[in-house]
Amino acid sequence: RSSPAVGSQPGANPYRCSCRSSQTCSFYYLFPEMTWRDALRYCSENHVDLVSVLTNETQEWVETVTKNVSTPNVWMGLRHTRTLGFWYWVSGECIWYQNWAPENRTGVEDCSNGERSGAVQSGSKQWVSLPDTQKLNVICTI
Repeated sequence: RSSPAVGSQPGANPYRCSCRSSQTCSFYYLFPEMTWRDALRYCSENHVDLVSVLTNETQEWVETVTKNVSTPNVWMGLRHTRTLGFWYWVSGECIWYQNWAPENRTGVEDCSNGERSGAVQSGSKQWVSLPDTQKLNVICTI
């Protein structure tokens, strides 16, 4: 059901997945495509969580593994709160590193089509804000 992505092989250099701990993680990208809520549930029930991109090094790894996926964007663990008007990582990490595409993150989010979540453009380093009902590939932390 899931395919190991680059960096999840034994002996590969793992990326740090938490600024609060010294835990190291590997990542998988998963098929089939799913909504953001389904992806969050799948990752938390079967792995650890949706990926949090906390550093440029992790972002470069994400760029590499998303080059050959089947959707134009890939879900990550980034969520927008309509009530408070800010973005957060579902893992609880601080957002120190950001890499929004130029047409995104320009002000108030348009939530008229539902809740918004963050995805990375496939084969790119740039993030986009999308309705969480779209079905996309997923990167989980394992």
